[in-house]
Amino acid sequence: MGRLFDTLVMFLQEDEWKFTRLEGEDTIVLTFNCANATYLCYAQAREAQQQIVFYTIYPLRAPEEKRAQAAEFTARVNYGLVLGNMELDMNDGEVRYKTSADVGATPLTLPLLRSLMQINLSTADRYYPAFAALLYAGATPADAVASVEGRIRLQD
Repeated sequence: MGRLFDTLVMFLQEDEWKFTRLEGEDTIVLTFNCANATYLCYAQAREAQQQIVFYTIYPLRAPEEKRAQAAEFTARVNYGLVLGNMELDMNDGEVRYKTSADVGATPLTLPLLRSLMQINLSTADRYYPAFAALLYAGATPADAVASVEGRIRLQD
């Protein structure tokens, strides 16, 4: 284990979060219940690069026939984001939200980890209903994103 991974584990233990470690990797797996969904999350310590990465995986996957719309959706979401980004796996339709920090020689602090994870989870959960509307309610990518950003309301 390295310095970043040790700090990550200490943070999760101090906050009493339930997690497991992927065997042989500096990666932690967690599940979070948020307002709109339950998410599988990964926290990865990239020791050689001095980076910490946190992913939140959406429980829905874009079916093949919706992947072009899902790609437009992620591009529209990303355009206005300052911290983190949404990613789409074009092979299987997985959508995830990623936040990361390049700490370099600076020690990784618990407040930085907490912020990294909270921003990630709150942003992922904020856009999740729009992604579901895109997949199941016929919303266009533009309307789905605009509904979250306060420019339009999706039809009930």
